[in-house]
This record gives sequence, C-alpha cells and structure tokens, in this order.
Amino acid sequence: MVQFIDNRPSAIAQRNLVQGINNDNSVSASQQGLKTMGGRHSQFVMSETGDVNGLVSKSNSSNSINVFQLVIDKDLALALVKEGYSSDRNFMSYKGDRSSNAAVAWKAHVGVKLKDRMAVINAVSPILKSEGISHKWEVTTNSEQPKFLTIYPPDVEARWSGILAEVEAVIGDVATVSENSCESVMESGRIQMRHGQITALSVATIRGAGIELTAKEASDGYMQAEDIQYYEIGSREKIKPGQAGELAFVGRAGACLFIMSKGPPVTAILIDDILTSDPRTTWNPNEVALPDGVKRTVEHDIEKEIVRLNFNFETSCLRINALKETELHSMSETDPALVESRNAKKGRETGRLNIMETKLLDIRSRASELLEQANDDENRVEFLNDKIEEIDGIVERIKGSKRTLDVTF
Repeated sequence: MVQFIDNRPSAIAQRNLVQGINNDNSVSASQQGLKTMGGRHSQFVMSETGDVNGLVSKSNSSNSINVFQLVIDKDLALALVKEGYSSDRNFMSYKGDRSSNAAVAWKAHVGVKLKDRMAVINAVSPILKSEGISHKWEVTTNSEQPKFLTIYPPDVEARWSGILAEVEAVIGDVATVSENSCESVMESGRIQMRHGQITALSVATIRGAGIELTAKEASDGYMQAEDIQYYEIGSREKIKPGQAGELAFVGRAGACLFIMSKGPPVTAILIDDILTSDPRTTWNPNEVALPDGVKRTVEHDIEKEIVRLNFNFETSCLRINALKETELHSMSETDPALVESRNAKKGRETGRLNIMETKLLDIRSRASELLEQANDDENRVEFLNDKIEEIDGIVERIKGSKRTLDVTF
C-alpha cells in the first residue's frame, strides 16, 4: 500500500513528500500533523472509501486532535497518470519545461464543483502542456474544490497574462468556486491568484541570505521530536519589521516554519533576502505587484462600468440634441400644456444625468480606495489614475449637459 503523506492539520501543506499509486490501483492517504504551539502530533491512515484505518497519537496537551478525511478519486488519478501526470499527495502534477524555479512567486487557481472537473481538465490541460507550464489537479472527492487547478509561474513573468487569457477563454461558466485566501483576476473573475511560497525554504538558503541561525532546544510547549530542529534568529535586521519569533525545520516535511510569538506556526519565506512569514490567509501578504497585464477583477469591473456609463451618457446627449431640435420652434409658446411637456422631458433627461453622475462618483470612490492600496505597483497606480481621470472628464461633460438643459429649456 503506497501512502500519500501530508501535514495539513497544521495548515501547512508541503511538497516533496512520499507519494504514489501502487500496482493494484488502490490509494490511501496518510497525514502527519504537527501542532507545535499546542504540542500535538497525530498520524492517521485513510482508505479510498475515507474510513480511518488507524490512528496513532502522541500528545503533551489535553487538547483534542482534529482528524478530517481526504478521499482520493483513484479513477481520476489513474486517468491523469495516463496523460503524463505524477502523483503528489492528494494532487496529480505535471512538470513543465518552461516554468519558473522561483521559491516565492505568483500562482493561480481555478475552483470547481465535483461535477465540472472533467470539463475543466479537458479544456485547460492541453493549453498548459503546450505552454510548458507546471500545474496540478486536486483528485479528492470533495464536493467543492477551491484549488482544483493550481498553475505555477512561467519561466518569464510577462507570459502570465497570455496564459491566463487562454485559460479564461476555455473554462466558460463552470469555474464557480472561490478560494478565500486568493484574489480574483482577469475579466471573468473565475481565475484567482495568490503570492507566496512555491517551494520549501531550507536552512542553507536562509543562511545564504546572510541570516544568522543558531540551533536551540525546543521552547516550552513546542513539539519535541528527532526530526524537528529549532533555531534562534540572530540577524534581527533581516526579519520583516513587526514580526518576531524563531524557526523550526521539520525534517519529514522538508519545511521551515516561522514560529511566531503569537498564533500558530506559519511557513517561512524569503522576500528580497528578508525573512518573513507566509500566513496563507491573504492573497498578497507582502504587497508584491501583479504580473504585467494581469489585473484584479474589481479593476476590470470598474473599466466595464465606465464604458457602459459613458455609452449611456452619449445616448443621453443624442436625446438632448434631438429634444432641442424638436422643441426649438415652440420655446416661445406659453401654452400650459406645451410648457408642462417641455418640463417633463427636461426632468426625465436631468434625472438620467443625475443617476449617471452618482454612479460614476461611486466608481471613482472605489477606484480611489484601490489606489490607496496599490502601494508601489506602478501598473495598478497608472491604470487607476487613468480611470479616475476618465471618470472626472465624463462627470464634467454631464454637468455641462445639465447646464445646457437649464439654459435651453
């Protein structure tokens, strides 16, 4: 029986763990959990039906152990093996020859419901393979899979926008499940991205960045095991400001964890040779610019709304011009019925213009909020400033049209 091994009970899913499918086509999943802050250690094995076959626990804490089930869809896994995919815990992975080797970078996800998996695989797999992009498919039987597809970064970051556009064009309306820790990108919002760890950080890499590490004994309350080594960080200036803690290297997972002074352990990563945490709860914890040409869906929405409202305004201008032509000959008339008719027409057009102006100012407010969050992302700053300028121009024209209505009628 070949096992899939993971350490998800600690919310840190690492790679390079033992995995596989054996000759009799049966699949089991074995998970090892490390709760260093709570001092818990659990291991359990599950069959393909999801039953817990055995449970071994070691604990110096009275807290209960959280056990949850991952059921592997062996038929899907085997079908993907035939298409060149390799088993990777509860995923099937493809290694592309034009992918980046970056340890920390952007990655993309597509989430689906169980019934839509094959439609997405059949549509997307040929694209990613032809582009030489590493990716993986989740092969559990969960009814909803927010990270059903994970797309790893291309060798050249500028390729992201073209690859995602190809994927977006073929996934249609079936990608309906969102991942809370990611941000929707592209026009449809059916692709999501997150910046963070791609490959596990090693002690050697940390030291190579000029960060001093000193081996130490486990602090009170931390898990003690032969394959867990704790380190004190000596180079405090090489830690992201506002963070404090120490490191633990977990041999079985090949993972460096940042043991924060408050809260559970989180993955440790290096950003520009600065040691920081990757909490996996936010889409861009280190405020890195999105790849060129990739925009958040909310920005696409702003762009679409501006185009729609500008079209409505141009249509309103045509109506106002037509109104001026048809009503010009009767402007001197004082007949109450004609006056009432003119005022009603003027009121309708003024009301439409007021609604457009209000909606545009609301969009401007949203764009301004996004601008405040853009930080040093030059592409986003330029895009949002352009949209705000475009909105201001349309609003001024709307005000001019309202003045024309007041003077003419």
